Amino acid sequence: MGEDSRKLPSIIIYGKPKCGLCDRAKETIASVGLPFVFLNVEETLAAQTVPKNWQSSGLVELRAMWALCGDPIPFIVVDGRGFKSLADSLPAMGYAERRRALMRGQDAERSGDGPRRAGQDSGQVAPQH
Repeated sequence: MGEDSRKLPSIIIYGKPKCGLCDRAKETIASVGLPFVFLNVEETLAAQTVPKNWQSSGLVELRAMWALCGDPIPFIVVDGRGFKSLADSLPAMGYAERRRALMRGQDAERSGDGPRRAGQDSGQVAPQH
């Protein structure tokens, strides 16, 4: 199956505003083009309502992790599985494969073998009639 046809993982980052580790997680995940949702952990835990998708949202794992570890932020949920660190979550989201694919694409563009952008000169001369 090609890289473009692979289903993107569902990623939720629970963190806090002005959190350096949370910012790093967001930047790292965004750097390979993976979409994610960022939720303020304090607001989420303080909410009195349970979201409709609570079974797959990672909320149960979040509450358990918070109780066991104190302040595990960022807490990252990938396809319903909770991870207490960015490093632990990267394999589940296919980060390394996406990064390699991006690097191959950049190398191909630099060498001139990559896909051409619209309006880019191909270097070929059109035949004259």
